[in-house]
Amino acid sequence: MIFGNPRPSNRVLQRGDIIINELAVGYRGYAAQIGSPICIGPPNDRVKRFWDEIALPGFEAIAAEIGPGKPVENMRIAAQYFRAHGEQSRPIHCHGIDLVTDGPHVFQDHIDVEPFEEILKPGMVVMAEPNPVTATECSASPWSHVHRHRERKECIEDFPWN
Repeated sequence: MIFGNPRPSNRVLQRGDIIINELAVGYRGYAAQIGSPICIGPPNDRVKRFWDEIALPGFEAIAAEIGPGKPVENMRIAAQYFRAHGEQSRPIHCHGIDLVTDGPHVFQDHIDVEPFEEILKPGMVVMAEPNPVTATECSASPWSHVHRHRERKECIEDFPWN
């Protein structure tokens, strides 16, 4: 399962648990979204390795391809990082944000764009949201940040990436 259980239990959180969260807000026509896993206590070796070797570098590869003048296809190619390293991810890696999820949409095997969206332009808002998953387990590491384009790329919040 990519996202957390929509039917939470009464179990008390314990050291080693991972809280999977996502926060989205809209205000006067502006939208933002962030997702970041939170470990209760230090992560175990398996989680730390997955984060250090898969989740963070894959996300950074995608984020590096977000910016004015860059082809949307570059984000799809960068997202191949997860499978090239033996892991999986949710089929959609990035999408635009308006009042709701919007184009362009970047999937594992294709992009879904209008002709005017093929190259990122100033004023576009793109959400990198790859959600890598181990190939052998149903664990996930949702991770997302919104990037706004003016003259240059800008991450709209300063929540640390590591």
